[in-house]
Amino acid sequence: MNKFAFTITKDSMKDKTSWPEWLQKAWEKDWGQVGSFEPRHDGIASSHNYIVHTKFRGAVGYKLGDTITPASFV
Repeated sequence: MNKFAFTITKDSMKDKTSWPEWLQKAWEKDWGQVGSFEPRHDGIASSHNYIVHTKFRGAVGYKLGDTITPASFV
Protein backbone atom coordinates (compact mmCIF):
# COMPACT_ATOMS: atom_id res chain seq x y z
CA MET A 1 0.00 0.00 0.00
CA ASN A 2 1.54 3.33 -1.02
CA LYS A 3 -0.64 6.10 0.41
CA PHE A 4 0.66 9.66 0.46
CA ALA A 5 -1.02 10.51 3.78
CA PHE A 6 -2.02 8.35 6.72
CA THR A 7 -4.05 9.19 9.81
CA ILE A 8 -2.81 7.57 13.01
CA THR A 9 -5.70 5.89 14.85
CA LYS A 10 -5.99 3.59 17.84
CA ASP A 11 -7.05 0.76 15.51
CA SER A 12 -4.21 1.35 13.05
CA MET A 13 -1.68 1.22 15.89
CA LYS A 14 -3.04 -2.18 16.97
CA ASP A 15 -3.19 -3.61 13.43
CA LYS A 16 -0.47 -2.20 11.22
CA THR A 17 -1.61 -4.04 8.06
CA SER A 18 -3.28 -0.84 6.79
CA TRP A 19 -0.05 1.14 7.02
CA PRO A 20 1.58 2.40 3.83
CA GLU A 21 4.99 0.92 3.04
CA TRP A 22 6.90 4.14 3.81
CA LEU A 23 5.45 4.24 7.34
CA GLN A 24 6.17 0.56 7.97
CA LYS A 25 9.81 1.15 6.98
CA ALA A 26 10.02 4.13 9.34
CA TRP A 27 8.58 2.02 12.21
CA GLU A 28 11.26 -0.64 11.64
CA LYS A 29 14.18 1.81 11.90
CA ASP A 30 16.21 2.04 15.08
CA TRP A 31 14.93 4.45 17.70
CA GLY A 32 16.37 7.92 17.32
CA GLN A 33 17.50 7.33 13.74
CA VAL A 34 16.58 10.05 11.24
CA GLY A 35 13.45 8.90 9.44
CA SER A 36 12.19 6.69 12.27
CA PHE A 37 8.61 6.65 13.56
CA GLU A 38 8.40 5.32 17.08
CA PRO A 39 6.39 5.29 20.27
CA ARG A 40 7.37 8.04 22.66
CA HIS A 41 9.73 6.56 25.22
CA ASP A 42 11.57 9.56 26.64
CA GLY A 43 9.53 9.80 29.84
CA ILE A 44 8.40 13.36 29.15
CA ALA A 45 4.67 13.92 29.75
CA SER A 46 3.05 15.03 26.51
CA SER A 47 -0.10 14.64 24.46
CA HIS A 48 2.11 13.33 21.64
CA ASN A 49 2.37 9.54 21.79
CA TYR A 50 4.66 9.05 18.80
CA ILE A 51 7.81 10.70 17.51
CA VAL A 52 9.22 11.16 14.03
CA HIS A 53 12.93 11.90 13.89
CA THR A 54 13.71 14.33 11.10
CA LYS A 55 16.87 15.69 9.58
CA PHE A 56 16.03 19.38 9.82
CA ARG A 57 13.38 19.73 12.57
CA GLY A 58 14.64 17.18 15.11
CA ALA A 59 12.09 15.06 16.95
CA VAL A 60 8.50 15.94 16.06
CA GLY A 61 5.57 14.64 18.12
CA TYR A 62 2.37 13.10 16.74
CA LYS A 63 -0.77 11.88 18.48
CA LEU A 64 -3.75 9.74 17.59
CA GLY A 65 -5.83 11.52 14.95
CA ASP A 66 -2.84 13.28 13.39
CA THR A 67 -2.08 12.76 9.72
CA ILE A 68 1.45 11.85 8.72
CA THR A 69 2.99 11.98 5.24
CA PRO A 70 6.38 11.07 3.79
CA ALA A 71 7.21 14.80 3.95
CA SER A 72 6.86 14.57 7.76
CA PHE A 73 10.26 12.88 7.86
CA VAL A 74 12.25 15.72 6.21
